Amino acid sequence: MKWMKGVQIIVLLVALILSGVAFMRNRPMRIVYVNMDQLFVGFQMKNELEKDFQSKSSDVEKQLELTRYKVGEYKEKLATGISKAYLDSLSIANDRLSDLTILYEENYIPLKEQYDSQIQTQLHDYMIAFGKSSDYDLVLTSLHGSTVVYGVDAVDVTQEALLFINERYAGK
Repeated sequence: MKWMKGVQIIVLLVALILSGVAFMRNRPMRIVYVNMDQLFVGFQMKNELEKDFQSKSSDVEKQLELTRYKVGEYKEKLATGISKAYLDSLSIANDRLSDLTILYEENYIPLKEQYDSQIQTQLHDYMIAFGKSSDYDLVLTSLHGSTVVYGVDAVDVTQEALLFINERYAGK
């Protein structure tokens, strides 16, 4: 819990500094927050890349599931002592499962990571542009487990931000 106290001190110091800046600028601070969980779910780029990933990976995922099922069936039949043919089938199915798992891990997990990185980078850039275009002094994010636990609805600009980033993404 030591780190939590450190985070609280940092947040307090930032708030004090920002209050001083607001006083010097002779206008109230414009501080808002955005629920990043909601923003992420509604971000069009994320939805498009998710569909693309699903279309690219679904065949291998289906083959993996079918092969896992076959391996399970062969193991059950072997447990009842059926025949050497099932042992051979199990061996072939296990080899296929291993090959498919390697294929998935080498090709689709890096693709998913690449897409996630693209989405995070684009969201970050759009949120900077959103803050600047809206003349906000500070845009905090509320993400499950973050330091912003609560914010009144009046400073929640999640829907405004979502509209902004999806328009930006669409090239508007």
